[in-house]
Amino acid sequence: MEPTTPVTTSETSSTEFSSSDFTPIGRLFQQPNIAEKQAEEIAFLSLTRPSSHTDRPIGATLTWRDLSVYVTAPKAKGNAVPFKRVLNNVRGALQPGSLVALMGASGAGKSTLLNALACRCPPGVVVDGEIRVNGRLIDRSFCDMSGYVYQDDIFVGSLTAREHLLFTARLKMNGNWTPYDQNLRVNELLTELGLMKCQNVVIGVPGVTKGLSGGERKRLSFASQVLTDPPVLFCDEPTTGLDTFSAERLVFMLKDLTQRGKTVVCTIHQPSSETFAMFDRLVLLAEGRIAYQGSSSGALGFFESMGYVCPATYNPADFYVQTLAVIPGLEDTSRSTVRAICDRFIVTSTAKQIDLLIQFETSLGQEMLDLSTKKGHQPAELSVKSLIRSENIN
Repeated sequence: MEPTTPVTTSETSSTEFSSSDFTPIGRLFQQPNIAEKQAEEIAFLSLTRPSSHTDRPIGATLTWRDLSVYVTAPKAKGNAVPFKRVLNNVRGALQPGSLVALMGASGAGKSTLLNALACRCPPGVVVDGEIRVNGRLIDRSFCDMSGYVYQDDIFVGSLTAREHLLFTARLKMNGNWTPYDQNLRVNELLTELGLMKCQNVVIGVPGVTKGLSGGERKRLSFASQVLTDPPVLFCDEPTTGLDTFSAERLVFMLKDLTQRGKTVVCTIHQPSSETFAMFDRLVLLAEGRIAYQGSSSGALGFFESMGYVCPATYNPADFYVQTLAVIPGLEDTSRSTVRAICDRFIVTSTAKQIDLLIQFETSLGQEMLDLSTKKGHQPAELSVKSLIRSENIN
C-alpha cells in the first residue's frame, strides 16, 4: 500500500515580519557559474550566524525539501500495511554557526525530524524526500561526519570520565590520530567542558553507584560526540533532567560550539526564558508540519501578525508550544488554528527566502556532481593530494 499523498496547503496572503532575519551567504560569490541575478536574489539570506564572524563559517549547510516520514504499523487484515504520516512534506535550511531549537507539542514530530536529518531513524520508519549537506544528498556515511547526543546517557559506570573518553577516542578517531594526539584531544575537551576536576571520578550508575552529577554526565556525553570535531551536532532534549543552572551552562557550551562554525540542532522541552534566549534559530512543528522557521526573535512578530500576542511576562517558548498544541476536547478548533498558522508561514517572505537557499544548495550540489563525473576529472582533494605526492617525489 502506498503512503497517502501529503495534504496540500491553502493559499493566504504574504506576511512580512523580519527583514533582519537573514545575512549574506559568502560561499555563493565564490561560484563563477552562478548568474549575477541569482546571486543578488540570494545575497540577503542569512539563517543567522554569530555577529562575531566576519567571514562565512566553515562547516555544513543542512537543507531538506519535500520531506515526509511514515511509521509502519503491524500488518492489518488483508495483509495491508497501514502508514502513519508523522512529518508532512516539510522543508528547511540551517547554516553553519547556528544554535537551533526544534520545538513543538508532544507528537508534533520534532524528534522524528531530528532523527531524519541525522540519518538515524529506527527500523520501521520510512523517510521520503531530500536531505542535503552542502548540496549533496546524505547517506549513512553522514553519521561519520556528525555527532548525536541521546537523551539518555549510556556509560560503563565503572570507568572514570577520562577512561571513558580515551576508550571512545580509540573507537572513533581513525589512523590519522596518533595515541599522543588522542590524549591531547581528550585533555582539551576535559578542560573546555569543565570536566578536568572530575576526570578521575568514576561515572557511576544513578541510583546504584555514586559518581558524576547529572550535569557532568551530560557534558561527558557531549565530549564523546565532539571528539572528532564534527561540523554538525544533533542533541535529543539535552537539558532534560537538569536544574536551571546546569541547563543554562550546557546550552552556553553549545552556543560556544557554534562560534566555531558548527551547526547544533536540539529538540528541547520547556526551556527557561534565559535558556531559550540563547538559541538564535527556532523551528516550530505542529501536526507534522512547519509552523515557523527563522530567528528566535522573529517568531514573536510572526505570531503577533496572526493575532497571537505573547504576554510580556510569559515565557515565549511556552507560549508557542501552547498556541500550537491540540487541546483535548477542543481538537477541531486546535487543528484549525494549527492549519492556519502553518498555511500562513508557507507564504511569508522568510519561507520564500529559505526556498531560495534550498534551490541554491541543490544546484550547487548538482554542479559539483557534474564536475566529478566528467571523464578524466578527479575530485579537488585528490588532485591536491596528487600534487603534494608529486612534489615530494621531485
